[in-house]
Amino acid sequence: MDQEDLDWENGLVLDLVQAQLGLISSNIVAIAIRADKEQGRIELLFWAHEENEELAEDIEDIIFELEVLRDGINPAIESEVNIGRPDPAELRSYGRMVYRSKD
Repeated sequence: MDQEDLDWENGLVLDLVQAQLGLISSNIVAIAIRADKEQGRIELLFWAHEENEELAEDIEDIIFELEVLRDGINPAIESEVNIGRPDPAELRSYGRMVYRSKD
């Protein structure tokens, strides 16, 4: 990864941290981001205790806030929901972990 791509990804991570402020319910266990500037791909990975309406709203709000922070210059942001906790042996494959609950 060259410096320009790293700067882009770092900016994206910082925007995601800001986008999720105040929007993480106790149901959310972890959030990671995988992004590829060349492919124009952004994927948010969520882990939760259970899938419910509140989780869907939280994810929708986080994606909206991220799109606003990125001035609409992003490709479509995809999301994936996983029930349970991230597998520690697979952390690298998840991209960059930006939130993880203590419990």
